[in-house]
Amino acid sequence: MRLTISSLALAAVNVLAVTPDRNMMSTIPLHFEPNLGQTDGRVSFTARGSGMSIYLTASETVIARRSGAPVRMKLRGGRAARLEPLERLPGVSNYYRGNDRKKWREGVPHYARVRAKDVYDGVDVVYYGNGRRLEYDFILAPHADPSKIELAYEGTKSMRVDRDGTLVLETASGELRQHKPLVYQEVEGRRVEVAASYRIRGESVRFELARYDTEKPLVIDPILEYGTYLGGSGSEIARAIVADSTGVWVGGLTNSPDFPKNNPADSTVASSEGFVAKFNSSGTALVFSTFLGGTGADEVTAMAVDGSGNSFVTGFTFSQDFPVLASLQATLAGNSDAILARLGPSGALIFATLLVGTADDICGAIALT
Repeated sequence: MRLTISSLALAAVNVLAVTPDRNMMSTIPLHFEPNLGQTDGRVSFTARGSGMSIYLTASETVIARRSGAPVRMKLRGGRAARLEPLERLPGVSNYYRGNDRKKWREGVPHYARVRAKDVYDGVDVVYYGNGRRLEYDFILAPHADPSKIELAYEGTKSMRVDRDGTLVLETASGELRQHKPLVYQEVEGRRVEVAASYRIRGESVRFELARYDTEKPLVIDPILEYGTYLGGSGSEIARAIVADSTGVWVGGLTNSPDFPKNNPADSTVASSEGFVAKFNSSGTALVFSTFLGGTGADEVTAMAVDGSGNSFVTGFTFSQDFPVLASLQATLAGNSDAILARLGPSGALIFATLLVGTADDICGAIALT
């Protein structure tokens, strides 16, 4: 096997004659990752939803976009939660950020749901995905008091309830919408709905419920999504795609935000980083996602895959601390340099190097022969 790359000005030439969907990453079902050091230490679990990044901590849910202050949702009067993952998924994530290998993280597992235990007496919260949207169910044991549940928000400019019962939180970067809550009980094997609505009081929100059977468990199920009138939300863009009988590989860049700090000026990322992800052959599940980059802008522009499932990627970096491994060139020579990396079948990094000289260089094509 011979590896061939070419250095281009600003082109992105794909290995196969397939046009990548720039929003293909948006089809990945929402999943949760435990924090193994890939984000701020206060975070227990993180997820990437439609137009937002989601961070679960013991005391709050943080919803962040690339621009604007984050929205923080707290359970007023509730307990700090013990969070536990539920339903392990087959995919993993790998984080190669910067050139300090002690900070790299490999094989971070994916979970379909996360449960916060006993946030109020007899009340658990279960977080999960509905497509790319976030849902969170309040699970009430018999005789638990739903009037104790109070959602307090920070980072909103105003709140209102629309005619259809949707709670609309106005933020600097768009609208955060919680659809009218679905509330129900299981009675003799069938779902019985309970009429419910939001009630705004100051900067917090409660649920108003019709009468129900307090002898049975109760589920309160809001659906949360971000809508914006500003555009340009944190997102992933596909630049290259390769397919074989085992799945589909996608490479490109992401500018999703890191965990927002308390100071809003620190709440956004300064640039983008490269990624490579693999879907199964039906496109319904993520096999792995690998993030590759440093503190500057990074991008994967082209990719090739061999018969053993190894992926060879190229692109460019502006990062002085690009994560090199078994490299031919370890330091940035120009303002930007081309990159070449090989990932194993699970997305783990086998080698990564910078390429070429003191001028600005960007690689846009790669082939295996």
